[in-house]
Amino acid sequence: PFRQLPTEEEYDKYWREKAMPQVAELIKDYGVKLFWFDCWREDPVAEGQMTEKQMRDMLAMVRELDPTVLVNTRLGIHEVGDNGVDFQTMGDNEFPAQPLGHTWETAATFNHTWGYNRDDQNWRSTTYFVREIVKGIYKGGNVMLNIGPRADGSIPPEIKTRISEIGKMIHQNKVGFHGTYPSPFAEDSQDWGLITQRTGDGKTKVYLHVFEWPSDGIIRVNGLKNKVLAARIPSLNNKNVEFVQKGLLLHVQGPISEPVSYDSVIELEVEGELQAENGFCGEINFGGIAMEQAKAFLAGGLERAKGVDVTGVGYISPTSIRGWKSADDVASWKVYIPEAGERELAICYSCDSASAGQPYQVEVEGVDSIKAVTLAGPKGFGEFYTRHLGKVKFPEAGIYTVKVRPADTPKKELFGLNWLFIE
Repeated sequence: PFRQLPTEEEYDKYWREKAMPQVAELIKDYGVKLFWFDCWREDPVAEGQMTEKQMRDMLAMVRELDPTVLVNTRLGIHEVGDNGVDFQTMGDNEFPAQPLGHTWETAATFNHTWGYNRDDQNWRSTTYFVREIVKGIYKGGNVMLNIGPRADGSIPPEIKTRISEIGKMIHQNKVGFHGTYPSPFAEDSQDWGLITQRTGDGKTKVYLHVFEWPSDGIIRVNGLKNKVLAARIPSLNNKNVEFVQKGLLLHVQGPISEPVSYDSVIELEVEGELQAENGFCGEINFGGIAMEQAKAFLAGGLERAKGVDVTGVGYISPTSIRGWKSADDVASWKVYIPEAGERELAICYSCDSASAGQPYQVEVEGVDSIKAVTLAGPKGFGEFYTRHLGKVKFPEAGIYTVKVRPADTPKKELFGLNWLFIE
């Protein structure tokens, strides 16, 4: 073999006579305050070359020499807290699905290599890193950016440019970054970005991180239950801006042009502890309510079918809801309507000539039901078309359930449903 692995006895000798003394030296002689171990034991139970006792002995030694030194889970101890290490290191470029309730960190690379690699010129964008950093705050963690210097210690210009752009953006928006923490808003509740918060001095401040600045300058915030007291833009000398609040929908009127590249922060001051309503489709960035397939609740035999290359040159058609075989198949959404009135309803789907002419209905529960028949597109199930269904009169503001179902048992696949839209 290329390399003979040490025996358990040999490895234990290395661990106790080489590794542990060197860690002790770094603490005692150099005052190191954080050890980012990378021993990586994915299974917290199974033991390989390293044993649980070796890891625990290393941690005990660190704690005895300096209790303030921080140690990560890649020592091989997965428990975070009093009986474990200080913070969890996620997989590379990985984020938890939800805030974890303990300290965590993810590590990211500027390209796709951990060290310097002259052949790796596939650089991630500044936009990518800004959004990753904000996502880290939103999920209660830290994002560590890995820098791969050249052999002479110099930093590649691509990395320097991105660090400079990130630093400039944070400096302009610093109140929305330093000392902020997760909000109760769902990650997908706003299509323009993410929301963080800060409390102190009896005040609750909410920070809208707007990645996609709307063309009309109106930031549409969905699900905010608190009364808004003030809205301002920190990067524009804390300029106060107008806002209109209608139930769970807030419109903040910003300038037409985005104040800061990559992430423009808006600060809201609200009354009381921050509360959010999640689980519904609200207004999107340019107005209207989009009920996308990804947010649908599926019942019966329905499933999400990934798109296919319909052109032969790499264009992948959208994911759609398929499997319409029974009158019991239902796709539904919760939507928030901010005020009473008539709204236009449209649907987007794919359908071929063999499936055309089959009846379906769109029901706004407790309000109205619209029936229609499927229409074929020129490219069948390979292309999607928008069909206008008519108007729905909403009697009052509130959350409504919208359902799509076959009006009869389909003889063939009904359609590939992509979205509904309320204008």
